[in-house]
Amino acid sequence: MSLTGKAESISHGRNAVRYAETKKVDGKVIARELERNGLVGDSPDEHWSEMQRWKNLTGHSNIKRDTLWLLIAPSRELAEQLDNGGIRLNDDTIKTWQDLLNDFLKEMQLENTMRVSVLHDRTERKKNGRSHIHIAMSRIDLDGNVISDKNIGKRAGEAAARVLERYNLKRPEGKKFKAKKQIGIEKRGYIRSIALRELAALPHFSYGDYKAALAAHGINLIPYKDGKGNVKGYRMSIGEDGFQYKVYDIDRRLTAANIEKTYQRLRHTQTLELKGSHVRKDAKGNCFVGGTLRNGVILPEVKISNKDYIDYRKGRVTREQLAAKYLLGKLSSTGAGKQGDKREWEISDGPSMDDLDRQTGIKL
Repeated sequence: MSLTGKAESISHGRNAVRYAETKKVDGKVIARELERNGLVGDSPDEHWSEMQRWKNLTGHSNIKRDTLWLLIAPSRELAEQLDNGGIRLNDDTIKTWQDLLNDFLKEMQLENTMRVSVLHDRTERKKNGRSHIHIAMSRIDLDGNVISDKNIGKRAGEAAARVLERYNLKRPEGKKFKAKKQIGIEKRGYIRSIALRELAALPHFSYGDYKAALAAHGINLIPYKDGKGNVKGYRMSIGEDGFQYKVYDIDRRLTAANIEKTYQRLRHTQTLELKGSHVRKDAKGNCFVGGTLRNGVILPEVKISNKDYIDYRKGRVTREQLAAKYLLGKLSSTGAGKQGDKREWEISDGPSMDDLDRQTGIKL
């Protein structure tokens, strides 16, 4: 069993608060507020504004990295116990997610702070996914003092180790949950979702407009040049001093070579949402996939290959992926859609393009 603590000071606090409180997967909110301290607003933006007002009121308006971003990530076994009622200690005490949060904050000496703490539930689409806690916290405590961020990451790791010791649980065994890697994955996912959403919303493609749209969300485009001064591409980051990700690592569709093609495809793609889909095998050994759209249109079954059926049974592909692969050709015959006139159709179990500007996430 293991417990990982991670912390960093950041300058993109507004985006962190939004991410923590509104995280979605496939259109479903997986964020559940565990605790709110020193905040009275009802929305992420209100919470962020309260933190900023307090920072300015206490005379610390010059602090750039004004937010602490923390992660508490139990190992799979601990997370499953917490999801199912709590961890039973040797003295029969039950420790819940709320207890884990409280004990971690106590070890970090960060109880007297303005913060919102959110539990992100594990998701079925990620086999290695597990529940974990995010905390977005003002670096100005409730007494008006600035919280030091010196060695904050190391301090978080040591605090998690002390909590584990207090619970009298075993030290980490086997493969650990990589908190740093998990934070990187979530940041790249956030950048990807915003970039694709804002790209699709542009009335016409322009690097300037695209850059400005991302900047409104705290995401920066940083061009890089070759030895002759020619722009070869760009990197992306959250916040002015954030880690710079290669665009290829965010999404290859957003690279300089592909972005205009991606824009055209996003602008000329209609997504049809599935209400349900099914895969079956008949008595003769033939395999089929079928589905029903959210508008009630039933898509006729289509025969699929035995290999795809085996991949489905082994969990390598989902019903929705098989539906998207095999059922597109049936759209015209069902009256669900008409292919042609530069209009492409996709089948998805996620949000439609019309929903993208109302969501943090995007169905990729």
